[in-house]
Amino acid sequence: MSLDETNQKLAELLGPFGPLAQSWPSFEVREGQTVMAQAVARAIAANQIALIEAGTGIGKTLSYLLPALMSRKKTLVSTGLKNLQDQIHKKDLVLIERYFGGGFTSALVKGRENYLCLRKYRRKLKREDLLKLSGQKSDTALLEKWIKTTDEGDLATVPNEIAQYVYKLDLSCQKDLCKGASCPHNADCFYQRNRRLAQAADIILVNHHLFIADMAIREEGGKVLPDWEVAIFDEAHLLEDVATSWFGLALETRELEKAAQAAASFFEKNGDPYKSSELALTFQHVQEELPSLLSQHHSEDFLYPSDRSRGARNNDIRGCLGSVAEMAEALKVRIPSSTSEDPDELDESDLLKNRLADIASAASVLSRADDPDYVYQVERSLRGHLTLSALPIEVGRAFGDRLVLTGKPVVMTSATLSAGGDFSYLERRLGLAGDDSNVATLSIDSPYDYQNRTMLYVPKPFPDPNNAEFQKRFEAEVLKILHLSKGRALILFTSIKVLQSTACAFRKMKLPFTLLVQEEGVDRARLLADFASDMSSVLLGTASFWQGVDVPGPSLSAVIIDRLPFPRPNSPLNSARQEAIEREGGNPFSELMLPEMVLKLRQGVGRLIRASSDRGLLAIMDTRILTKNYSKRVLRMLPPSELTSDLAVAAKFMKDV
Repeated sequence: MSLDETNQKLAELLGPFGPLAQSWPSFEVREGQTVMAQAVARAIAANQIALIEAGTGIGKTLSYLLPALMSRKKTLVSTGLKNLQDQIHKKDLVLIERYFGGGFTSALVKGRENYLCLRKYRRKLKREDLLKLSGQKSDTALLEKWIKTTDEGDLATVPNEIAQYVYKLDLSCQKDLCKGASCPHNADCFYQRNRRLAQAADIILVNHHLFIADMAIREEGGKVLPDWEVAIFDEAHLLEDVATSWFGLALETRELEKAAQAAASFFEKNGDPYKSSELALTFQHVQEELPSLLSQHHSEDFLYPSDRSRGARNNDIRGCLGSVAEMAEALKVRIPSSTSEDPDELDESDLLKNRLADIASAASVLSRADDPDYVYQVERSLRGHLTLSALPIEVGRAFGDRLVLTGKPVVMTSATLSAGGDFSYLERRLGLAGDDSNVATLSIDSPYDYQNRTMLYVPKPFPDPNNAEFQKRFEAEVLKILHLSKGRALILFTSIKVLQSTACAFRKMKLPFTLLVQEEGVDRARLLADFASDMSSVLLGTASFWQGVDVPGPSLSAVIIDRLPFPRPNSPLNSARQEAIEREGGNPFSELMLPEMVLKLRQGVGRLIRASSDRGLLAIMDTRILTKNYSKRVLRMLPPSELTSDLAVAAKFMKDV
């Protein structure tokens, strides 16, 4: 089928007389959906890289799935968030098959740790570990029933009543323990079965992490995904962060502690002809020094700060990491390989050797910290756990160059890829800029009537976010808005500390609304489900809640943003990236900080209107959006809403919401 024929067919399928419009009462014909579908078809036909920004409500999944299927080329569809992956798998592809006809196959592919390992299960069954851990025969029986009836072996589909039990059993597939073709359960292996399905599928659904892992492994001659002919990245605005994480390395002090304990336990149980237990104990003591050496580090910080006051401490950290690397390597070579003849026996010695090898490699790199293309940092979690990382300052060469060299069509799409139609920021960050990169760009506005169905409220006068009075005034102003919206609000924060402070204040006030708060250990999906079902609830979130929150209808009638989401300028990675821009004669604020803020702000704003019938108030509690020299530019990049600083005007608007 020629490109003209494909475009004509797409216009017919998605038009007013197409199968969806004729058979599906709630289907809305959207011109932008056809425009995007035809742009995807052009990119596939021309082997182009296409960046397509599609506003909320375009229906972008159909816009790329239909031309991909019509091309008859094997297509990888990569998403950033699990809920979109599930939507495509359980809804969009089912819809296509129902209304447009079948004739295609698809496979949802996850990382191997998502699948149950039959060898682990059989071993625990033999040792009666299943019953020991639970103490309830009903749990074991329910698990056995699930294993016999599941087709995928996806641990996410385990019945809720035994999910915690199965988690404790640790039955997931692990690369370090996999025997591959020599495993007695290879023919029935859920992971291997999934890979065989993917090999034969026309559409393969993956996430960004798995795609980039495959990209990196192919450099070494291996692969984790089938060869593809077309790649489509949905939620492409997340790609840089995922690539930065993947092409870096990390060492967690929690994992160090577990490995040290496992090594000491191993030699204690298995004999110790070379006094390895003494070395294991020394390893344990050395790794325990790291947290105290890093005690001055809070939140995100350079692993080796340049200020002179910490110079001696830096040498101690380097020495400690060097010792960790040496001892992990020495312990690894003293662990014998497994000699068990039982095919279901897990090679715990090999697993420990692999863990120690990874620790030795990471600790060695972090102790040297000598690659100028990387930044070396330490991050402390809310629970006090430390993660030491080496992260690439730029991922363009590692990511973009690999994509360009494939010579295959690649489509990247999201509701937020540009700054007012300018894609240059994303092109630079992903290594796609350049005259020979063959990149096409397209921005399609949302079909929703923001002008008449939304209002933007920015209080004025109001303290600057850095003013000591801001938090108190912020809480008071938010309370006024919540009474106008009768709850039904999503409050987005740029800082977990500010979120916690606000949540604490609101709890003391005993508000007439259900307060739902993002907290460590609280399931995100459960919070969103509760928020959608409770018509008087208020949800406080940060980080991931700026995106992927899709709650159409009156349950979400106000989005309140505490401040403009500028990236933290003095974080190690941002500091290094700003310095790199300055060295090239650029302006770090206009080339990095402002575009990144705008993209995140647009993501947050996009949570408000999720259906054409939605109405609501957007409140940004940061007057810089009105007073700075970049204000008009930022406002132009937001959906067209009536702007007011008068709460009475906002109250009048909210009477009809």
